Amino acid sequence: SITKRALTVAYTAADRVYDQTTAVTVTGTGAAKVAGDDLAYTQTASFADKNAGANKTVSVSNIELTGVDKDNYSLQNTTATTTATITAKSLTVSYTGTNKTYDGTTTTTVTGSTTDVISGDTVNISQSAAFASKNAGTARTINVTGITLTGAEAGNYALAANSTTTTADIAQKNLTATYSGQNKVYDGLATASVTGASTDIIAGDAVSFTQTAAFDDKNAGTGKTINVSSIALAGGDAANYALQNTTATTTANITKKALTVSYSGTDKVYDATTTATVTGSSTDKVGGDTLSYTQTAVFADKNVGAGKNISITGITLDGADKDNYALQNTTAMTAASIGKATLNVTGASAQDK
Repeated sequence: SITKRALTVAYTAADRVYDQTTAVTVTGTGAAKVAGDDLAYTQTASFADKNAGANKTVSVSNIELTGVDKDNYSLQNTTATTTATITAKSLTVSYTGTNKTYDGTTTTTVTGSTTDVISGDTVNISQSAAFASKNAGTARTINVTGITLTGAEAGNYALAANSTTTTADIAQKNLTATYSGQNKVYDGLATASVTGASTDIIAGDAVSFTQTAAFDDKNAGTGKTINVSSIALAGGDAANYALQNTTATTTANITKKALTVSYSGTDKVYDATTTATVTGSSTDKVGGDTLSYTQTAVFADKNVGAGKNISITGITLDGADKDNYALQNTTAMTAASIGKATLNVTGASAQDK
């Protein structure tokens, strides 16, 4: 008789990428198999669990012989073990950025997604994200770094990259300019000085204002309207703001200009009165203004003399621009001469002696 040949089947398993199953491909080998025989093996094989790992145990069961020559062998084992590796599945995360309004920072929010996570697996994505620049603009670069995976199945995936980029818009921040006016002393002009400000400017930003400003008119007064126009932004951070107004109004005072009147006297011929003629003037008067002076002027006495004192009283201002001045003196002194009058004698006669 011919006795069946004893045969033990040994197995090797093929490494594979994580696929959420315990399935595995194994290859059986019988060392005792006679060369040339038609002999094969069937079996059931599985990893101990689905998770990625190196040199994981593979259990082989239900081993059977097949082939034309199977009956010439006596199978010594119906189970076996081997090892293989489940490689973590490569996972690529893509990101979308969230648009925001300029806030002076590079902070941003992004949303990560991937098509590589197998349905049913719990994998969460976390990351840090920041715009490359704080400045407003469209399609601004966002740098996404420190990408990590968490969740029950996170260990079964391997990030293809832990950093990437995406884009989003930083919209300009709306900015409304407000103004305060600066008081001034009357100078015959409607020009005004103003200071622009805005509560919309982020602390530390370099933003300033340019504008044209003028009072409604040149005249002195309190709480006078100033019209501000042609407002524009300047400064290193100006481009991050959207100016909401190019005109504005504010108020300020135009204080009356202090004015002192000085006088020159006109010489006269003795006329037995103290009346005097004087001419007033002031270096405080703004060129082109319509302004005159009224006053009463008298010599100290009626008598002839050189450089005689003239007393000036009751000084007041007159003219279209008088209300723009604050008169500093209502009296003054000057001098002039009273010359002798020519006396013509008529009807005189001489007597003989």
